[in-house]
Formats: sequence, structure tokens, C-alpha cells
Amino acid sequence: MVTYFFLNNLVVNLDAAGTVWHVNQAAYAPTEVTRGYASLDNIAEPEIRSIRHFLPDKAGVRKARRTLHAKAISIAAVFATGYYLAVIGNRHPLLHLAGIVLIAHACVAAATGIMHDANHSAFSKNKGLNKAAAVVADALGASSWMWRFQHNLTHHRHTNVQTLDDDIEQMPFLRLSDHQETRWYFRYQHIYAWFLYCFLTVKWLFVGDFGKLASKTITYDGVTREVRTSTVVGVVGGKLAHASWALAIPLLLHSWYIVIASYLAIAFFVSFSLSVVFQLAHCVEEAQMLPSDTEHGGAHTLNHQLKTTVNIESGNKVAGWYMGWMYGGLDNQIEHHLAPRFPHTCYKDMSNNVRKYCQETGLKYLTHKSLTQGVLSHYRHLRTMALGVSASA
Repeated sequence: MVTYFFLNNLVVNLDAAGTVWHVNQAAYAPTEVTRGYASLDNIAEPEIRSIRHFLPDKAGVRKARRTLHAKAISIAAVFATGYYLAVIGNRHPLLHLAGIVLIAHACVAAATGIMHDANHSAFSKNKGLNKAAAVVADALGASSWMWRFQHNLTHHRHTNVQTLDDDIEQMPFLRLSDHQETRWYFRYQHIYAWFLYCFLTVKWLFVGDFGKLASKTITYDGVTREVRTSTVVGVVGGKLAHASWALAIPLLLHSWYIVIASYLAIAFFVSFSLSVVFQLAHCVEEAQMLPSDTEHGGAHTLNHQLKTTVNIESGNKVAGWYMGWMYGGLDNQIEHHLAPRFPHTCYKDMSNNVRKYCQETGLKYLTHKSLTQGVLSHYRHLRTMALGVSASA
């Protein structure tokens, strides 16, 4: 029997004897290095001790990983089919369009269901397989190296904490938290934000990482990593690989204007889908934005994540299946933030236990009853922030 619990979003695995399985991967995922509790009996924080029971056991994790690996194969099959239809095979316009749709959906699913899990060391117990699966980020034009350092370190450790969570710091384009300064054009952000969301992958490819690589070191949350030559080669190599399959090969087989139009259509769909699903979990009316001096680690972790994270429910089974396949468990963001090193395929079952625990202890379990409700809540949040009003007012 293996018991799992989290500490400051760092999942620690204990065997039946209470021995910590230390994961020495500071250079790979610095936020998820285990901290030396020898057994559950030595944990002082009552909240962490009490919630360990809703986490899956070893058999549950194995089953979830098998499901995740099968899903990864299905995503690869969808991408390969789409790439054949849109790039290599029959040139019929309708088949080309169908291929574009398949590629776009596969890219979103790969980002949320493979890359995201892998960068949290959740795709496999094997570190090498996690790193290999994490390369999906590079294939999409982002940087797996930068993602592990920035997303895992600032967002998961300091969710919605002002000045500490890099995901809510989108100045000068958007005002997402009431601690940020107001500007005259923010009064229109609830309108233009949706347009900006279409450029996430373009930003990854051409802008986001190069400015950071120009410096010799990168520091987040007091952790500094040196930008080595091998790091630059890896990041640039990933972007060249993305450009190869997404632009260079298609340009050999199709007219340039068809390639550019197809690339932008896919990029805009992927960007919009990823941006919105992340925003609906944290930048909405229901979720709190907290001052930087708020206690949010250790025994405060559970309460903090429940205050700052919102799940998305689906109206029917078909919609639920689609969201689960497309968004890789990000519709269960509460469970993901409580146990980021668990495969997302166990979050649905885990959510029942978390919800029950919240009901028994009087804690709020925040959910959008539908994707539409989440979108409207984000719209209202953008508008509230545009007016320079406190979200808690």
C-alpha cells in the first residue's frame, strides 16, 4: 500500500513503512523536490494529514497511467491522420480542412494531456520518459525547459498570489488583479482580451523565450538557473523542430498562402483554447486574488488552492468526454493543484472524494456548472478589473 500526500504542491510518495521516496530532480522540476518528512506520523500540519485519504492508492495511479498512455496514443493517431490529410495526402479542399481541424485538436490535447503531465513528472514514473513526453511543448513552439521552471515554480506554488504568480502578471496588456495599475485602455479589455488569446503560441515561438535566454541567468521565486549554451541550443532546436513540421515541410508541398493560412488557423485555435481553459480556472469571479503577504504554503495549501481555483463541469456526457480528452484534466484544476504529480486521468475519480471532504469540513468547492458559465465569469472578471474595482468589492 502506498500513501500519497502533498506539501506546498510537492507530492511526496511514502511506502508502507513510511519511507520517503526522494525524487532528486532539482534541475528538472525544482518545485517538486520532496522535502524530508520520514513518515506521515511526523507531519505536524493537520490539514495535510487529514486529506491524504482522498488521494488514489498505488493501484489507482497505475490504472490512471495506463489510461493516460492509451490516450497519448490516440492523440498521436489523430495528429498523424490530420497531418496526412492536410499536408501529405489528397489535396481535396474538404479533406485539407478536415486535416486542419484534426491537427488543431490534437495539438491542444497534446499540450494539456501529454506535455502538461510530463512537465509535472506525472506522465510516467520514469524520469527519462517524462522528459521525452515533455518535448511536446517544444514541438508546439514553446519551451519545456522554461515551462518547468516558470509554470511549476511560480504558478503552482503561488496560485493567484499577487506579484508572485507569473500567470496573472500580464501587464501592460491585461489587468487581471486589483493590485495592478489601471490604464485607460483596460476599460476595453473584456472585448480585446479574446483577440489577444489567439496569439499565445505565436508569442511562444517568436517572443516569449528569447528575451529570457538573452540573460545569463533566470530567477523565479528566489531560485536561479544558469542559461547555459546547451539550454539555448535545446530551446532554439525545439523551435526549429516546430517550424520544420508546421511550416517547412508543408511549404514543400503547398502554396505559401495556403500554408500560412492553415498555420495561423491552427495556431489561433490552439492559442485560444489553451488561454481560455487556463483563465477559467483562476481569473474568474469565483476565484480570489490574494496579497503577496498571504500565508499560502504548508498547512494553508489546501485552503489556498480551494480559494483560488475553480473546476469546470460539463452539461452532458458527450461534452464531458470532449472536455476530458481535449483539456487533459484542466477541467479538474482543483485536483491538479492539490496533486500535480498525479496523472490527470485520475482527477475525475479523485474529485468525488475532494468534493465530499469539502462538504464534510465546510470548505467551498468552486465549480463552473458549464463551460459557458466559466466564459461569462471570466468576461465579468475582466470587466471588473477594467473598472479599477477590487474583485472582492
